[in-house]
Amino acid sequence: MRFRNWSWMAIVLLLAPATAWAQLSAGVSASRTRGAAPLYVFFDATTDAGTSHSDPDVVEFRDLLCEWDFGDPTAGAWSNSGASRNEAVGCIAAHVYEAPGVYTATLRVSDEAGNERTTSTEITVRSGGETWSGAETVCFENGGGFAGCPTGALQIRTGDYDEALASHCRVDGRNANRRCLFRRGDRFTVGSSTQLWDGPILIGAFGSGPRPVIDGSAGGEIAIHVLGRYNPPETASDIRIVGLEFVGAAGDQGNAHAVARCGSEAEGGIDDILLMDLTIRSFGAILACADSGSPRETPDRIALVNNTIHEPDHRSLGFLSSTRTAVLNNTSTDSGFRSSHVRVSFGRKMIFQHNFLTGRTGNTSLKLAGNAADAVGSEVPDVGQQRFWLISDNRIDCDGGNCIGGYNEASQGGISVLDHAVIERNEFRIPEGHSGRVAESCFAKVAWRNNLSMAGTDGANPFFDMDDSAGDCQYDRDGVRIYNNTFYGRGDRPRHAIRLPSDNVGAIVRNNLYYTPEASSLNRLLSGSGGAGTVMSDNVQTRTNVFLGSSVFDDATDFRLDASAAAAAGIVDGGFDLMGAPNDGEVVFMDFSRRCLSPSDTGSRSDLGAFESGAVDCESVDPGAAAPMLPAPIFLP
Repeated sequence: MRFRNWSWMAIVLLLAPATAWAQLSAGVSASRTRGAAPLYVFFDATTDAGTSHSDPDVVEFRDLLCEWDFGDPTAGAWSNSGASRNEAVGCIAAHVYEAPGVYTATLRVSDEAGNERTTSTEITVRSGGETWSGAETVCFENGGGFAGCPTGALQIRTGDYDEALASHCRVDGRNANRRCLFRRGDRFTVGSSTQLWDGPILIGAFGSGPRPVIDGSAGGEIAIHVLGRYNPPETASDIRIVGLEFVGAAGDQGNAHAVARCGSEAEGGIDDILLMDLTIRSFGAILACADSGSPRETPDRIALVNNTIHEPDHRSLGFLSSTRTAVLNNTSTDSGFRSSHVRVSFGRKMIFQHNFLTGRTGNTSLKLAGNAADAVGSEVPDVGQQRFWLISDNRIDCDGGNCIGGYNEASQGGISVLDHAVIERNEFRIPEGHSGRVAESCFAKVAWRNNLSMAGTDGANPFFDMDDSAGDCQYDRDGVRIYNNTFYGRGDRPRHAIRLPSDNVGAIVRNNLYYTPEASSLNRLLSGSGGAGTVMSDNVQTRTNVFLGSSVFDDATDFRLDASAAAAAGIVDGGFDLMGAPNDGEVVFMDFSRRCLSPSDTGSRSDLGAFESGAVDCESVDPGAAAPMLPAPIFLP
């Protein structure tokens, strides 16, 4: 099991007062511990209270370091970020086990004083043959033959996709407990939607060659798969749609034009849905599963993984109202569609990682609509906050709206709130001529750290806008942490990097670096001084090029610091020592970018902020050796 070198923590424990562990434990909840491959598992190390640490400045989700090893070393790396698929950082995590076997997933939790605890859980993954017998498997071909079809499976020749599922892939009139495989290289048409019920269900491919093409271009505003329904009530669960290509109709068809859609606006009982390794062309969304009304039971355990979207006609990823949801390593590079990449009308415990989302949208890229959820149950309290979010390692272009935000008045009265969230190691880009922000919404107990934000010459709006001038935020807007971010602004009067007015209390803004090569003045980093208890220090705006990159600065790797230039400008080691006083709310673990401290570093710990942009795997550093001072940052290539 691979974890970073923590030998320096022993020294920290000697130098710093011991921090009481209180109720904090390395407890882990897995959404499932057994099932059929590919198996989506959501891992949860949170408590609904959000805080159980004895230090009142420490908020578990925002400040504690949770490291995961999923026990799946052959899982490979995420194609968009290059990060290991077998590892994750954050107090919620998700993994898809694609091969059968028994896996041990391990969680390590550490606090700011170096206390740590470890726990493990076992995950058993069954093969397709163990889950579905030959009699429970159906292979469909449309002219290419049945080579590669599992032994004993029913073999059907047809070019009609929905008829194949409706007539040949059912049990007692229901799509349930079936493996439905379509031949690679063949093309199948769609005439109407197909209802999916309780599984285990796998809709996938067999044979070799390119993905099966499911052609719904003649269907207009159609949802290829409908998950469950409200009236009469029917649930849908344990469904996998994997390895297919879906082609939709051209033009803006709206939310209902989706690869999969919940049965009605008020649908409930939709759980354990995985849409993975799909190619999507000209659809309104991969998944439309949102409630503008009052859901009976909010959909739970939803995953969109490794999908590639071309020519989206409304939203590229989805319209979601769900809990314990992961949106991982999806790619959408086309421009000109009408709405957001993803709109979340209600989200509790949401993971948004390793996505590459570029091109012009018609709205905010990641939009928080703020509808309240009225469902009963421990996972969905009756409040309007979007709570427990992890947004990391994404490349998001803000071309047509903000990158992250809401400010939509909810249909039940209220404004979108992002509460208990970590937003780190993302690359945000605002093209020249656009006035969107990186973020604008109601934030509480949120950490923004180690992000890179780039903008063109427009100077109308700040990057991080924590303003609530309209007074619409209904919840406490406190405890925001803005650490170690790098901003790049063009033009003579670039936008402010951060706006923090007086209604933001208890905020800490430190070690942020703003490079403005064409600015006529150095007063654009901060706007506002925050409310009671706010601390701002060691934030630097510079016109000096202290980076190794060219003057173009069109790639994240251009923002590696040049040691000599940065030292001459007073940047290196110029910031606040975030590790120097572990119980004052300055909770930052090794820059959250795997920068390794050797014992020789601990006596005069440098700031570990944006000024160093540290990113070194500790296992690559020999014991006792000094870590490189200025490694490349962890951003998307």
